[in-house]
Parts: sequence; C-alpha cells; structure tokens
Amino acid sequence: MQTIVKIAATSALIALGSAALAGGVTVEATPPPVAPPPAPAPAANWTGFYAGATLGFAWSQANHCDQGFNCTPGAADQPDTDPQGAVAGIMLGYNHQFANDFVLGIEGDYNFTAMEGSFGDLPGFNCGGPGQCVTEVENFATLRARFGYAFGRTMPYITGGVATTSYYGSINGGAATGSGRITQAVAGAGIEHMIGDRWTVRGEVIHFFDPQNGDLIQYDNVNECGAPGCALIDFTNTVARVGVAYRF
Repeated sequence: MQTIVKIAATSALIALGSAALAGGVTVEATPPPVAPPPAPAPAANWTGFYAGATLGFAWSQANHCDQGFNCTPGAADQPDTDPQGAVAGIMLGYNHQFANDFVLGIEGDYNFTAMEGSFGDLPGFNCGGPGQCVTEVENFATLRARFGYAFGRTMPYITGGVATTSYYGSINGGAATGSGRITQAVAGAGIEHMIGDRWTVRGEVIHFFDPQNGDLIQYDNVNECGAPGCALIDFTNTVARVGVAYRF
C-alpha cells in the first residue's frame, strides 16, 4: 500500500511540473546582493604639526661701500655684486584649520645657500681688479605666519614675518674679508597640496626687504678702505623654492 502511495505522489509531481512548463510558467532567479557604495573619503584637515625640507634658487643684492668715502644707501660708486645660487633648507611648523576652511599657521626654517656674486672697480671704490669685490650669502633663517584657505586638499596662502641673513664680503683677493648678520622683513605667497593624510608638497616665493635703516656689515678695519673700513649695504633677497613636508 505504501508503495502505491509513493508511486502516485511521484506521478502527480511529474504531471504538475509538465503542466507548469506547458503553461509557460517561469521561475524568477533571486538577484545577487548589491554591494554598498564605498564610504566617502574623509575631508582633508590641515590642523597639526609638520616638518620638511625645501630646495630652490635665490637672487640677492648687496653693495660694497667705503665708509671713509660714502656708504649712503643707494649712492653711486658702490659695486653691486648681486649674489645668486641654490638654496636648501629644513622647516618646522603648525597649522590650524577653522570651521570656515581658513587656515592660520606659523613656520620657521633654516637654509644653507651657494649664493655668490662679484663686481669690479668703480671710480669711487677700488675692488683690487675685475671681479674682486665678492659677496656671499652664507645662510638665512625665517620665522613667519601663514594665512591660507583650504580648497579640500589644496591650500593657497600668503606669508610674512622676519628673516635673519648672514652675508660675507671680501675685496682684493681676500685682503679684506668679514661677515655679519642682517635682520629683515620677509613676505611671500605659495600653494600647498596634501597627498594622502601625511604628506604635502608646495611651491612658494618669498622676498626679503631692505631694512632701509642704514644697517651695514663692516668687513675691514681701514686696511683697504678709509676709516672705519669697508662694508656691505643695501640688502634684498628673493627666494623661489619647492618643498615637501610630513604631517604629524
């Protein structure tokens, strides 16, 4: 009896399946699950400390003058040596980004240079021959504020503060030499871009203004110039550089 029931049930299922196929009944497949959209990238935030390095080129102005003759800023007969060359430095700073995307920061840097220039005799200044008035920019450091606006990962900015620069002067094949430091105002502008969460790259130009207060660097005591000696005067400096920084 059980065998008869099993045979009847099987026959009914076969008949039902045949009828469904004959009637054009289709069975819809279950669609595969849809992956959720990727989470949006976190918004860039410029707040934090950073440290990095810079590399660039700079051109400067520094005139030689005879204090026994005329060291008035901008006077004639002052050999203008125009030192220029490569610069490389290190930097350390901090940024704070506000809710309105403005960024305020402070940055310090120290830089080594290969800047040098020379000039020859003028009627009012004896260099000792062609190219014997020599000026070098030995190094410089700046402490500046930065003010920018964050367009996501890109931030244009302006900057300004104070700089201190070491100049070296010599004439007549080194018969008179010496160096000293000048303090100057500095200002500039640049643009910085964030790569990932930790690294940034930048390009900027900064300009060091002449103190215009009669500051000079004396490098000779009467040996080659009139009393009180030879000196450097009229200082400006412009630096164009690129940099990379790591954010802490």
